[in-house]
Amino acid sequence: GRCDLSGAPRARYDRFSPDLWRVINGIRDHVFPELLLPDFALFWSYALKRNRGGGVAFNGEAFARHYDSKITYGETVAGLSVGRASLLVMERCPCDKVERQCKCFFRNSGVATERVEVPLPRGSVYVMSSDARDQRDRSHAWKHSIVWPSRPEAAPAWNTSGERRSITLRATKPWSEYCLANRVAEGLGPTPGDVAARLRQQRSLRISSDGREKRPNPAALA
Repeated sequence: GRCDLSGAPRARYDRFSPDLWRVINGIRDHVFPELLLPDFALFWSYALKRNRGGGVAFNGEAFARHYDSKITYGETVAGLSVGRASLLVMERCPCDKVERQCKCFFRNSGVATERVEVPLPRGSVYVMSSDARDQRDRSHAWKHSIVWPSRPEAAPAWNTSGERRSITLRATKPWSEYCLANRVAEGLGPTPGDVAARLRQQRSLRISSDGREKRPNPAALA
C-alpha cells in the first residue's frame, strides 16, 4: 500500500502554470485566506487497487499513513483532488510511547486509534493546518492517508484509467518563514500579533547538528 514518490512530478513556484495559480488563488480567496503562497507542488496519480475477486484491496489504502514534517515544510498543506472520489483519513494514537516504539497502527494491535474521515469528492480542495499539523509531540501527531471508499463510485467517462489525481501544495519551511517575517514587518494579516506568533512557532522547530529534529523551545513561543 505504500507509494514511491521518488519519481513523482513536482514543480517550483517559478514553473507553476497559470491554471495552477488560479487554483492557489481560489483557495486563498474562498477556502483558506491565511494560506501562504506555496513554492512547491507535487503531482501524483493513484490507481484503484483491487483483489482477485474484483473488490477493493483489503483496506483500500491508496496512500500510506504519514505526516509532512514541519522541519521540511511550513504550517499549512493544501491539496486538490480530481478524477475520482476518495477519503482523507486523519489518525493519531492514544498511547504514551515514543513514535518509534508505538505499534497502535498495526492491523492486529487491538488499539482503537483516534480517527477522522473526510470525504474528498472529485474536484474538492482540502487544507491541513493548526492541530492537523501540530508536531510538537510527534508520538501524538495526526497522520493522514488517502483511502478508497469501500464502495467507490464509478469514474467519469473521461477518466478511462479510473485514477485519482492530486496536486499537493506546500510552502517549504525557509520560504514559509520568509513570507511570515515579511507579513510581520509590514503589519499584514487579520491580526499582526497572530502572524508573529505563527512565525515564532515555525522558528522554534529546528534540526540539530546530528540531523535529529529538535523539540520546540517553550521560551521561543512566549
